[in-house]
Amino acid sequence: MYPHPLDSDWNPDLIKYPKYHHRAFIISALNKPDWTTQAADKSIVARWFREAQERDNKYSVFRVLHYRTWNESDIKYAWQELSNCRKYVEFLRSEGCKVEPDIRGIWKADGMIGEELRGEFVEGLLTFWCSERWELVLNKQITATSALERIQKNRITTSDKFGGLDSPYPDYEHRNVVQLINPSLWPVIYRKTRNIADAEPIELPVELLRTRGTKSLWQRYSNEFCCLPTEFEVSADGKQTKVLSYINNLPQADEQKLGLRRILGEVFTCFVPLFNHVLADLSRPQPKGAPAMELLEFIPTAEYLQKWKEALDRFEHGEDSNPDIFDYMEEHCMNHVQCREKKKKCKKVCHVERLDRWDIWTPPPIPEMLRLEGRKLKVFVEVSRINLSPETDLEYRQGDWRTSARLNERIVATGVYCIEQENITEVQVEFKMSFLHNLSGIPIKVIMRPAMF
Repeated sequence: MYPHPLDSDWNPDLIKYPKYHHRAFIISALNKPDWTTQAADKSIVARWFREAQERDNKYSVFRVLHYRTWNESDIKYAWQELSNCRKYVEFLRSEGCKVEPDIRGIWKADGMIGEELRGEFVEGLLTFWCSERWELVLNKQITATSALERIQKNRITTSDKFGGLDSPYPDYEHRNVVQLINPSLWPVIYRKTRNIADAEPIELPVELLRTRGTKSLWQRYSNEFCCLPTEFEVSADGKQTKVLSYINNLPQADEQKLGLRRILGEVFTCFVPLFNHVLADLSRPQPKGAPAMELLEFIPTAEYLQKWKEALDRFEHGEDSNPDIFDYMEEHCMNHVQCREKKKKCKKVCHVERLDRWDIWTPPPIPEMLRLEGRKLKVFVEVSRINLSPETDLEYRQGDWRTSARLNERIVATGVYCIEQENITEVQVEFKMSFLHNLSGIPIKVIMRPAMF
């Protein structure tokens, strides 16, 4: 039902710069304090448009063609999308829900987990981390790493051996990361790990018994191991979650003593509304960004800036837009790249195709069949501590392109909870992107790929 980046028919759409800058504008607006109040004021939003246009064209348009310019159609598009977000968030707040959209298939919430529960979680993790049992777990991690190396023979020493996929376990010696609970260690080893119900070895999934396809397709599965999930059961009203099975690499004695099983269940309960929205987003057709175009069109700089000013004035004062604005286009400047290479200035500004209104953001419908309430779920639990300092690193980079787990586990959504932060003013998760260049080396398209699922 839900797409996965390792599916054979999954291919990320190319996002043109209009859509890329438009997304950046909306996300910036959604992250402003009290944004729902500010986003209802056209004078404030007009100021945001001016700032966005200046920011997106901060480099010389005579030298860099791919930096787009805003037009009146873009203003209408962004205003409508921002209004859709604002109205939906106001509706959710009236229902007592703190969930907010990010328009990229990401949903977020501040204050969903109460301070008392957070304090219990922090105290339990610190006690576990400082205990002698943690040293035993760490020693087991090292032993498990060695065992997996023997099983995989030398194929897990470098990430390129997996065709760009993660190795079955991360680098435990990374100086910035301490992993308290890791689902990758002591995984299910096919034909060796035994089922607790009948003591029989766990066999390969049916998919792995079929005739192998191409090498790249086969690498999406692992025929030797699989992470061990934990079974969570969400109550019918979504207000309680029970952890029914063993949490991999968390000793059961610590679960009972520290109450981590109960705490993790309560934390997951807070994630249920977020996951409902994420899965609803995944179940509907994904926006494809701005339509592709091969030619660049140009309009004189002075004329563009004047029309842009007039368009913003009309928007701010609630006047009807001019249907002919920006329709005037000069002859295609097919030699503009050569002009740039020869350091000549044609005195024209790049004008790109308008955004596709079919892709405008709307709240996803959440039918009962997609909701997690009243269902049993397979969950991978991971708890990590990331240490950053001005003397060493200002940010933590996960490494190359990354997809957590393979099709054996088929993780379709990830919830990230920032439990605690010290000496950091802002914490956020960013997603990588790559650029498709033309023959002249100019970035013309952006490929958005989620870093985690």
